[in-house]
Amino acid sequence: MQNNIKIILKIFIYQVIIYLNSILILDTFHEVRGYNITPQGYLSIIFCWISFLPLILLNNQKNPVMVFLWLIYITYIIPVSIIFPLINSASVYSIIFVCTINILFFSSILFFRIIDRITIPKLKIPWDLYKILIIGCGIIVLLFVISNPGLSLIPPNIFKVYSVRQHFKDNTPLLTMYIITNGGYVISPLLLLASLYIRGPIKYLLITISILISYLIYSSSGLKSIAFMNLAVIILYFYIKGTKSISNSVINIILYLFLTAGILYLIFDFYDPLIHWLRRVFFTPTLNTYYFYDYIYNNNSEFTTEAPQIVSQIYYGTSGSANTGFIGDGIARYGTLGLIINFFIFNILIFAMNLSSKKVPFELSTTLYLPFVYTISNSAITALLLTYGLLALSILLFLFPTKTNKIPL
Repeated sequence: MQNNIKIILKIFIYQVIIYLNSILILDTFHEVRGYNITPQGYLSIIFCWISFLPLILLNNQKNPVMVFLWLIYITYIIPVSIIFPLINSASVYSIIFVCTINILFFSSILFFRIIDRITIPKLKIPWDLYKILIIGCGIIVLLFVISNPGLSLIPPNIFKVYSVRQHFKDNTPLLTMYIITNGGYVISPLLLLASLYIRGPIKYLLITISILISYLIYSSSGLKSIAFMNLAVIILYFYIKGTKSISNSVINIILYLFLTAGILYLIFDFYDPLIHWLRRVFFTPTLNTYYFYDYIYNNNSEFTTEAPQIVSQIYYGTSGSANTGFIGDGIARYGTLGLIINFFIFNILIFAMNLSSKKVPFELSTTLYLPFVYTISNSAITALLLTYGLLALSILLFLFPTKTNKIPL
């Protein structure tokens, strides 16, 4: 009971921080098109309590899907609940919208709590066969990277990757792009983490292939997230392995991040972490979700798959792509029905993730699934499955040798 009260208090503090940080961002960028919004703060007080609904079912269960749901709740559902009414007009429809989001997410958690009791026998793949499988996947990825016209052996400047990235998109066939991005986000991290469970020469082969994949993909595509993926998963892996309550720890880390960023801003006048880095994670996806909502509902526009480009042009005055997560994507495609469909697909993903992670070491499956939290709040659900490789990861984890199989030395 005492622990639950602490979590509720931490979530409330986090909600207040999101609210204050949002006002600061809008004030800082008030002359920038897309951010020139007058905050309507009183509504956020009401929606603050609505976003407590999912907390009823979220707990500290040691399950990668529960951790995944916790992070989506913190990084996407709460910001939508707090920021949306802060920047939206006080309409009945907006109130219904935020309530609907929280109820649908609550239903997703309930669905997970029910299906978590279901156990389906896993395929008992021997370690030797599994090693051949993932090494084969790694080699296939390398072959596609090497044969791609945009191959480069020299990594671009980390701060000047956009031209390289655009060249990669313009000159890479769709199938090749899927395989390469799957290789960077799934195969490379999996090879690296699998090497921790293996000894002998194969261990170093897995590490070598993993590093080669990351290096060549970054050099050829300019995808910064892939450049740092292996470092991130190693840090995450050992942190998760040494943490007893990962869900509670996640809340603490995010609060500490905002606290540190706030100190840097107030005392040292260093505003990049608070105004730029944290803005991209916690504020911008929700702002884009609002613009998707405004474009479809308030302007009676036709449903479209080109919403990211249209929103970018209309609301930001740029020719880029204003990406949002599966909530905004659902609205843009089919309105309210699309929102429900995307949550239905989200529930299927939860089922697949839970099924594939059973009998797999907790720290392994959790580490591999966590990077997709950022993706789910910034990309369409189809991109999450195909481009970033959540489907491929679920299949490979389902085939992962079970805990009961003896790991060869």
